[in-house]
Amino acid sequence: MTRRSARVFACTTKSRSTDDTVVATTPQAASGPIVTTTTSVSDPINSMVLLTAALDRDSLGYRFEALATVGDEQAAVIDGFVIGQSTQMLVTSGEGSVTYIITPDAAWIRVDDGEWDLVDSSGPIDPPLEALSKPDSITITSVDGGNVEAIGMYRGADFDSDDPVNLSLKFENGFLVSASYTTGNAIVITTFSPLAGETITTPTP
Repeated sequence: MTRRSARVFACTTKSRSTDDTVVATTPQAASGPIVTTTTSVSDPINSMVLLTAALDRDSLGYRFEALATVGDEQAAVIDGFVIGQSTQMLVTSGEGSVTYIITPDAAWIRVDDGEWDLVDSSGPIDPPLEALSKPDSITITSVDGGNVEAIGMYRGADFDSDDPVNLSLKFENGFLVSASYTTGNAIVITTFSPLAGETITTPTP
């Protein structure tokens, strides 16, 4: 779900100053349809309705943290948040880090504690939930009150995999709280939570 962010490194950059202006503020919690869960065989949970409702609840914004491991090694940690159509995230790998700010109008990167650089193109970067909205199939595997687990099958191309990817999805009271998958010897686990007063600021000339 964090697949495309690495492509930004190949973009041409132009130096910018670091004075910031607030461009987005935390919205009020989104209202969405209440998904009623049941274990009745005659009235099973509609898995696609559950997923769609959960994604709709996060449509105004959410926090996310992704951990990617390869074998026994931690490959990358991505911590960020989405507000509307804007995203800010910190990617840490080894001893280095890159911060991204991506808005509908422009995108910036900052390597470690350096200056912000304006990126000519943000590249094909999607917030983590974007790819989750288009499963080829989704099946409920466990229901325990408001806790629901499901397996979604997705196209491998959406996750840098040559083969289809099976995602383990966990929901709590209608909210998506985690998604994880394995490709090759890599494991990616992403957790989601509500916004808590975050804002996104952009560098100005």
